[in-house]
Amino acid sequence: MRYRLSLLLLLLCSSLQAAEPLWLREPVFSPDGKQLAFTWQGRVYLSAGDGGPAMPLTDGNYLSQRPLWSPDGKLIAFAANLYGNEDVFVVPSRGGEMVRLTRDSRPDLPQAFSADGKQLLLSSQRLTDPDADHFVAEGYQAGNLYWTPVAGGPLTPAQPLPATLARPHGNQLAYQMPGMDQPFRKHQHSFAVSRLWLFDGKQHRQLTEDRVAASDPVWDEQGKQLYYLSERSGDFNVWQRDLASGQDRQLTHFKGHPVRGLSASRQGDLVWSWQGELYRLDAGSDTPRKLVIQPLFAKVPAEQSWQPGPVDEAIARQDGEEVILVSQGDLYAVDTRRERVRQLTRHPSRAVGTALSG
Repeated sequence: MRYRLSLLLLLLCSSLQAAEPLWLREPVFSPDGKQLAFTWQGRVYLSAGDGGPAMPLTDGNYLSQRPLWSPDGKLIAFAANLYGNEDVFVVPSRGGEMVRLTRDSRPDLPQAFSADGKQLLLSSQRLTDPDADHFVAEGYQAGNLYWTPVAGGPLTPAQPLPATLARPHGNQLAYQMPGMDQPFRKHQHSFAVSRLWLFDGKQHRQLTEDRVAASDPVWDEQGKQLYYLSERSGDFNVWQRDLASGQDRQLTHFKGHPVRGLSASRQGDLVWSWQGELYRLDAGSDTPRKLVIQPLFAKVPAEQSWQPGPVDEAIARQDGEEVILVSQGDLYAVDTRRERVRQLTRHPSRAVGTALSG
């Protein structure tokens, strides 16, 4: 009876985990807000903008990150580690052949499409522009900015400055200056935190205050408002800056954990990740709502191959259908009828004196 109850609880917990997966990251709306791309377990997934079933777009044999939609919604750019470091790829949003846009031994990360969708802005840690007054050290959470044709071709330097995130709008560029601290550290109050800056085509000016971390700049469609994340209220939350007046307004009030990965649709709908789950704030609303996402994937059976080592002890059930082995200090259960082996213990202490109850 106790075994059946434990099995029932295990199956129940497994179904709950499948229904509400955690650590969904980097959500980004399609331009019309009807679709959503995000990353989970190293893969890019696609779902409806309101959540629901999600299909994987990329494979699970490599790490995919930083998905971006093209302005017409037909392409998705992302970074993938297929050849030893992050390179930038584009793929049709309906699925298809991936096109590799960068080839360098240092990380390349996509930042934004141009308004016509023909160019892709990316950050790279490759050798800097000759006019730059800095260099990007290896392992630094930033890169110089370059434009590359989506159809393939040479890179063109965009701005000789280090940036973690960069979002262009017309002749303006909102960008996140790299912090000197670990990028996911919370509640850091020093000059090491990241801040947001704006380049208007002529000069650069700082948008957010010193000693308060700010990240993820996102434009509205008209280029008059800037959404971003800030720890100004204690934890990372979503804020809105009116660029004409300089006034800031706090849009979310989460506590205890940071908001991460902000994105917006053309209509002004916002999406982000909080505590590993995705939330949406519709344009004109003050109340965020959690999106229920169900990634569709084939779950690998909870079985492992076992290379037999020296068997120190063995004890069989009376009916002979199960045998417990002690090998190299761990316990193994052998199902003789199904010919399956299941490892029961995984720890450095040695298991001895095995006995079967009942």
